Amino acid sequence: MAVKTSKAEKKIKYDHKLCQLLDDYTQILIAAADNVGSNQLQNIRRGLRGDSVGNVGLIFTKGDLKEVSEEVAKYKVGAPARVGLVAPVDVVVPPGNTGLDPSQTSFFQVCSLNCCQLFSSVY
Repeated sequence: MAVKTSKAEKKIKYDHKLCQLLDDYTQILIAAADNVGSNQLQNIRRGLRGDSVGNVGLIFTKGDLKEVSEEVAKYKVGAPARVGLVAPVDVVVPPGNTGLDPSQTSFFQVCSLNCCQLFSSVY
């Protein structure tokens, strides 16, 4: 059976690794990874393999920061709306026919939007 290391030993080992990375690499790119799926992070890591090392949030590189930033930006994709998340952009529903049938009025009620049914459509 393998010997289990304590939390303190793990933290010390992690600290040494981080200090070594800070000594070895001259440039660090800090990346926010909010609402990023594991598959997307894996694709970004594959794209940066050989050019960077370290954790997801800190990208240590000896190369050009602009090139690394562009490589990460290539993997940026839009994400569908999820409950509880704040939209990064304003959402505007213009007045008029929405093209939705009356069974979908609950969507507008959840979003606190006023709507009415007229001629089998939601307005």
